[in-house]
Amino acid sequence: MLLPAFGSLPSSRTGPVGERWFFSDGQTFQLVCKGFWRPVWSVVANGQLVLNIHSRGKKVELPNEPHLPEDRLTLLAIFTWHLMRQAAEDAASAAVVVAAT
Repeated sequence: MLLPAFGSLPSSRTGPVGERWFFSDGQTFQLVCKGFWRPVWSVVANGQLVLNIHSRGKKVELPNEPHLPEDRLTLLAIFTWHLMRQAAEDAASAAVVVAAT
């Protein structure tokens, strides 16, 4: 089960990047985003890459030897995709507000 144990709620300036997710079995994951025009969102655990999601190409990449059960990988991919979409919607809303002023 995923237990969101954020130090604080995500702010609209930073979004979800860098937050840590804690599972009840003690595993910890972190979300990292690199790139601007073609961002790649990564989930990292203990310095090891768990998965990459290319937001423009809508493609999920797993390392050669995934070290997590399939159900956990699926949950992480879905949760990351949700946060990506939420960040994109927040950015679009901000752009509309800026354009209207």
